[in-house]
Amino acid sequence: MPGEMNGSDSRDAVVAEARSLGWAPKEEWRGDPERWIDADVFVQRGHEMMPLLKATNKRLSGQVDAQAGEIAELRRLHQETLGTLEDLKKFSAEHTAAKVKEAKASVMAQLKKAKEDGNADLEVELTDQLVDLRAQERTAAAPAPAPAPADDKPKMDPLFEAWMNEPENSWFIEDEVKQAAAVAMARQLRKDPANKAIVGKAFYDLVGEKTLEKFGPAGGVQQRSTKVEGSRGGSGGSGGGGPRAKTYNDLPADAKAACDKQGQNFIGKAGYKTEADWRSYYCTMYFAGDDE
Repeated sequence: MPGEMNGSDSRDAVVAEARSLGWAPKEEWRGDPERWIDADVFVQRGHEMMPLLKATNKRLSGQVDAQAGEIAELRRLHQETLGTLEDLKKFSAEHTAAKVKEAKASVMAQLKKAKEDGNADLEVELTDQLVDLRAQERTAAAPAPAPAPADDKPKMDPLFEAWMNEPENSWFIEDEVKQAAAVAMARQLRKDPANKAIVGKAFYDLVGEKTLEKFGPAGGVQQRSTKVEGSRGGSGGSGGGGPRAKTYNDLPADAKAACDKQGQNFIGKAGYKTEADWRSYYCTMYFAGDDE
């Protein structure tokens, strides 16, 4: 019948398909003669195996794509972490400069009074303080180092990178709130002379331990200290007769301006979801160590 293949045509088609799948006639076969099979058997086995091979290939391709996505996400998180640390470093420098300026004004006022009172000993002491503050002021005002070439990626302390990649410290990358808290905790711990000798992994472990102590067993933030209460406008210290909590309203005008300006870079990221969250953190940093 027209349109139907005769036996010879059918055989030729089978042989052609077998060859396309890697089959060879017996006279061309270079393997073990006992392992050679006819073209139709070879094609039949190919048809049986092809769906399994395609399914396996699809599964492996999916795994490769998923792993590539995970690697890309880890790289993105790594870059975001570097950016957050740089932003917080800049904020710390600006905050330090503001505190030095404030301290210098206070010392100069005291020095003027000491001269008027004829208190020579206090005058000498205050002069020494003023010299130190001016040195700090010059350091803070020094120009920033020249930026690294565009192709020079920021370097991270290898010990910190190793610590951050330990499974028990995965929270530092995965939880922006805890990450920001850890950066603030590291700054506070470094201010304590008792921690001066703690360096490297031991210091990072201490930062992690102290940071996680601020969070409850379920990972939620424990109740904030009543010493500083952000900018919610409340008077704070509502009971117990303790000192009134310092708020955003207690900041001097220049500190308020700095807080609002820097907040533009932090609110909505790095753990500061609202303006109140950022102002609370800023006040904690600004009034840290002040006598109540």
